[in-house]
Amino acid sequence: MRAVAILAVIGLMGSLAWHALALIGRVTEIGIAELVLVVGLFPILLPAIWVGVKRAHGAARAEAWQAMLGSSAKWPERLMSGTLLYVFVLGVLIQKTNYLSWLGSASRTQILISGGWLVCYMVAAVLLRLQLGGPFVRDATRQNRRSSGQAV
Repeated sequence: MRAVAILAVIGLMGSLAWHALALIGRVTEIGIAELVLVVGLFPILLPAIWVGVKRAHGAARAEAWQAMLGSSAKWPERLMSGTLLYVFVLGVLIQKTNYLSWLGSASRTQILISGGWLVCYMVAAVLLRLQLGGPFVRDATRQNRRSSGQAV
């Protein structure tokens, strides 16, 4: 699962580069690199969702999202919310206004597509981030529970 987490981070960086290049008008069609990002998302996102659902299995319905994200759920939640808001606002601006009017319609489409993929890779990377930390993250969680008097 660690290899999938590393691939999720690589995919996140690739989709971020794709999005940045689309914003400056350098990407106008889906090439081989973009196709790899599109096809590679599904073998990464499905295990990430599986890990998140497994992690949230015993949690209460209101706390399932925090259980999926792990014990320090503040920054990942804000990061994903900010990314979703950015992509939504950018999508509305591109479709309903003349924002980024210097770009052609192909580049504007690439911005929307790459923004969606950016969100998907962000979700996968955030859900699998505990796999990258390995035992250190889990030991820190146990240590925090011990210091607060909770059962481990």
